[in-house]
This record gives sequence, structure tokens and C-alpha cells, in this order.
Amino acid sequence: FGSSGQETSGCLLTPGVPGGPAMHTGGEFAETRLFLQQTVQRIDEVGLSKATDGAGITAFNELYKGIVRASSGKVAAPEALLSDLEPKGTVLRFVIEIHEQKKMYRRKTASVIDMLLHVEAWLQSLKGDAELSAALP
Repeated sequence: FGSSGQETSGCLLTPGVPGGPAMHTGGEFAETRLFLQQTVQRIDEVGLSKATDGAGITAFNELYKGIVRASSGKVAAPEALLSDLEPKGTVLRFVIEIHEQKKMYRRKTASVIDMLLHVEAWLQSLKGDAELSAALP
């Protein structure tokens, strides 16, 4: 994420998450958030038809990196970083497409889906879309 590779020692509670895990100061939250937003935007731009092309795989690998970082809880609660990312359905379909077409990515795609569905907003989005739910690996 950051090029400096340095962390500050100060910590704050995660904004909007009472009693949530500590968040490092120094912009890690904002940096991770921006990375995730840009990655989701890139996935939306690449589109489902090109999910398994070079640009799609690059976008997926970026998504994987961001989701792993967000899910670790080191920067903030996963909910704080992942809940309002949109479009959820497009991202899930994109990951499912890679899962179905690229065997070598199945472990990563399953991991991304699992981490996302541990966030209530993503789970509710999936539950609200019967077609998407049926496509889930």
C-alpha cells in the first residue's frame, strides 16, 4: 500500500465502530479505503466479459490484496473498510467468473468470497439476489 513502509505508534478507535479494533494513525485507513475503492472501480470498468483477461486478473489480484488487508483487522474493522463498497453484485459476479474459468485461482476466489460474506452488508446483498446466490461456488 504505502511506499514509506513506516507505521506510527499511535492508535485510534475505528470511526463509527464502537469498541472496534484499533486503527493505526498515519492514513492507513484512508489509504486502504482508497485502494479498495479504486480496485472495485477497476473491476466495474473491466467488466464481466473480460474478467479472465490480463486486466481482469490484475484487478482480481488487487482485490485479493485489499480484502486480505481489510479482513486482517489491523487497519480497522473489516466492516468499516468493506461495507459500503459498490457495486457488490458486480464484484461478486466478477470473482465467481474467475472462480469458474480459472482453476488456478479457485483458492483465492473462494477466500475472497468468504471474507466478503463475513461482512453483513455483503451477505445481505447476496441474500437479496437469488440469481447471484445460485451462482455461488
